[in-house]
Amino acid sequence: MKEFIPAICYSSWNCKNPIHVKALNDMNFRGWRIFVPLGMLPAQIPVYSTSSQWRNYISNFVNNCPDGCWDWDNFSTNWWGSNPNQRFKDCLDFCKTNKWLPILNLCSSDETHGWIGLAPTSDKWAWLNKFCYEFALYLRVVYRFDRVDLSVINEPNEKGAVNDWYAPLVIAMSNGWKKACSGWKVHACGVDLSRQNFINDCLNNPEMMEAVDYISPHCNTIGEWNSRLMELTYENVKDKDKKFALLEMSPVSQSNNKPPLGYIPERMNRMIGKCDMYGIVLMIRNEAIGTSNDFDDIYMYNLNNPSELYCTSTAKRDWITGFNKTYYKKYEVEDDMQLDKIYEDGSRSIGVTFIQKVLNYDIDVDLEPKLKVDGWFGSKTAEAVKLYQKNFNLKEDGRVGEKTFKIMIFGNQNLFDELVYDYAIGKR
Repeated sequence: MKEFIPAICYSSWNCKNPIHVKALNDMNFRGWRIFVPLGMLPAQIPVYSTSSQWRNYISNFVNNCPDGCWDWDNFSTNWWGSNPNQRFKDCLDFCKTNKWLPILNLCSSDETHGWIGLAPTSDKWAWLNKFCYEFALYLRVVYRFDRVDLSVINEPNEKGAVNDWYAPLVIAMSNGWKKACSGWKVHACGVDLSRQNFINDCLNNPEMMEAVDYISPHCNTIGEWNSRLMELTYENVKDKDKKFALLEMSPVSQSNNKPPLGYIPERMNRMIGKCDMYGIVLMIRNEAIGTSNDFDDIYMYNLNNPSELYCTSTAKRDWITGFNKTYYKKYEVEDDMQLDKIYEDGSRSIGVTFIQKVLNYDIDVDLEPKLKVDGWFGSKTAEAVKLYQKNFNLKEDGRVGEKTFKIMIFGNQNLFDELVYDYAIGKR
């Protein structure tokens, strides 16, 4: 496996509660499948809106949207009602601070679907293409994530057929996402493993397979685990040269006769060598949710006192912790903008463009005439670099290495953000 990301699926916990955070970090979780409710999108703006207008639109959505589980189901509504200050932005902030991979499941919930519709029709596809493009840019430039994954629509089998609806929508949203950040990944096919016909229709759509990186179904029920559908689906996914993830799964079912660990070891060990990431549902939940045969918990808390977190099974907690620490492999990052490690006379790249802008902008360098900003590192740029290095007590060799470049970024963050943005939209 090149990567293996232990993740949490959805929210039944408070990402601003340090006790909840510590519990999950201690178990070595490193990803979060976050429900992003498109049903709460602000009023539609035209596709041809300016970059500034789009950025304001995305910012408004990110800063004002509640945590995506707000209207997911009754127990989540009850949970969110007790944690009304948690927002989608808090989920992003948590991932950034804790260095978790955000896996954003963009879809509309059954309870609230707004103007975008529960199953966005073809007249919305071009808009969603542009939205995904601007959303990815925002996450790259403003949040400075090195990778964010896009998951397109939860339970799409309930909303339309693959070839007529789901595949074109996935292609549109994926193309927007990857146009902004070519190295970022796209997940599709978020259905139950029992929906083999739907999964196979996805796998047999060549245009859709070209657009996605992961096939990421669900494995929640006892029947899905016992029927070996995970192995069958993995083999079919591998035949298409795609990655396989179980982003919504529950291996900790209470329906077992093998205490204290139940089916956990047998089920989770079957993922090794097959799955590149997984997401456990309801690892932390509140007492009001109760219990079920298909889901279980490791931690519980009272709605009125979320900080009183108690472990329901230290055996399960410790086993999953050991599993995560043994098999975790950091997610892959494909850098969209390769910056040279050393910039010197003869270098040509967008990184040189940034250096030239910094040198022209820095009043302590006091260049006259100013450098031509053309991305070519010539003798004039080298002489200006020496002046810059002198001001920072650096070795005055006229070459920009990692130390000089980091100082340039630190003092000129806005210029560097512009550089990243320009690169993302195709400027070189």
